Amino acid sequence: MPAVFYMVSWHDFSFHIRRQIIGKYSQEMKYRGINYDVGTKTLKGELTRPSFDIDTVASELEIIQSVLHCNAIRISGLDIDRIVVASEIALSLGLTVWFSPSLHYDNQQNTYQYILQSAKQAEKLRSKYEQVILVIACELSLFTEGFVRGHTGE
Repeated sequence: MPAVFYMVSWHDFSFHIRRQIIGKYSQEMKYRGINYDVGTKTLKGELTRPSFDIDTVASELEIIQSVLHCNAIRISGLDIDRIVVASEIALSLGLTVWFSPSLHYDNQQNTYQYILQSAKQAEKLRSKYEQVILVIACELSLFTEGFVRGHTGE
């Protein structure tokens, strides 16, 4: 008996799989999201996203909301102002924002001040939009000088 093959486009297949997953878990999962990096400092001191174009950010966040069907997003990176801008766009799209600043390889005092500044900005957003969750100190003991011997995460 000859083999029969059916051609299914990736879009049709991925839509079917997404529909099954979203349908199965939408009742159980409060947040369905993804991480969005606005520029994180690398070991070489460069940013993972050297330029920050607001139109590009808005377009990418719209895709995350409408195509990936996310209802939440973790916005992470070094520059607090970038996180705020991306957060405002995401919040205007109805996404819950996990505001996640990350300062890598700095001393404890600078890290403390950075966390305070981040918390102030997150609170401003939360008081305006409510759907803001502050996530701070990811791997704090590794990314802050003085907890673990050495100067970097290498």
